[in-house]
Amino acid sequence: MSRLVIGVDPGISGAIVSLNFDTGGLFDTHLMPRDEAGLDRDALIGLFADYERHDIVMAGIERVHGRPGNGVKAAFRFGRYTEMLIMCMHFYGIKYTEITPKVWQERLDPPAFDGSLTQRERSKQLKQHWTSKALEKWPSLDVHRVKDQGKADAALLAAFIRENSDYWPQ
Repeated sequence: MSRLVIGVDPGISGAIVSLNFDTGGLFDTHLMPRDEAGLDRDALIGLFADYERHDIVMAGIERVHGRPGNGVKAAFRFGRYTEMLIMCMHFYGIKYTEITPKVWQERLDPPAFDGSLTQRERSKQLKQHWTSKALEKWPSLDVHRVKDQGKADAALLAAFIRENSDYWPQ
């Protein structure tokens, strides 16, 4: 039985990544399971059911919110997906904490931005930066496609949780 820590980047383009708690090594990665309706609930439940075979020390889920301009429907859907993830962790007895991106990213040497960049350009550079950081730490992490970038965030969040027990719930 492996001792694991889990990082969750919520949302339809997010990911779930687990690391070996004792070594920090990559254990497994999953993109959010999707079906024609959005998040595939059955596959998500199956993914968390597989974790029952392991000792999950702690999980961290990114506490994010809808972006201005995304619309009410997108914000509502994002909230539903996040709550599905939290309910799976509750159901399987996985202790978790919610961490804002600002908290975990500030501990990992965030890039300095040129003031002339647009919000979209900054967001793209930030994703590339975190993907590079994740690849430095775990060269075997498959994040070479744009749709895989959630794995980088989830892995870095799991590493943050592993290394910062002061953020664990009491």
